[in-house]
Amino acid sequence: MRYITDPDFLEWARPLIMARNNYSESEKGRHRSIMDSVERLLEQRLISERDIEGALFRWEKGMRKNVFGRCGQTKIASISDKLDSLSVQDGFVDGIVYHQCLHLRQLNECRWIRHDKKFRQLMTLFPDSGMMYDARSGDYRPIHNPLDSGAVRPRHVIRPLEYYRL
Repeated sequence: MRYITDPDFLEWARPLIMARNNYSESEKGRHRSIMDSVERLLEQRLISERDIEGALFRWEKGMRKNVFGRCGQTKIASISDKLDSLSVQDGFVDGIVYHQCLHLRQLNECRWIRHDKKFRQLMTLFPDSGMMYDARSGDYRPIHNPLDSGAVRPRHVIRPLEYYRL
């Protein structure tokens, strides 16, 4: 049995996961590359090369309407292909990529992905991410969905990130 801490795990598991999910072949989409966002985040020193070491960035088809990114133990950070559009601002995509890069940092540090106090504090460093922390679900939601004409209709109260600043 292969364990997640096994150095060969990623090499063994990634092809299986890539085959099971709707990931693109590369980080380049029709209108933008995820790596452009990563480069901007590196230039702003919001992330480091160490944070993304060994990670794959891919576009993913078929994500739910208000889900824009995912990151798993195999260090595949996927971004919804709905954001591969010229109508979506770079800053919004950068915020989603930053969020996934923070999860990659967590994987490098402790092998757990969660929206804990430290994570929320780091999210406040990204200017104008367009995201709000939902305390009830413990997840982040867009303030305004760039794919809709109206605001996202939450099931419960969502407070701006400033409310949770430490």
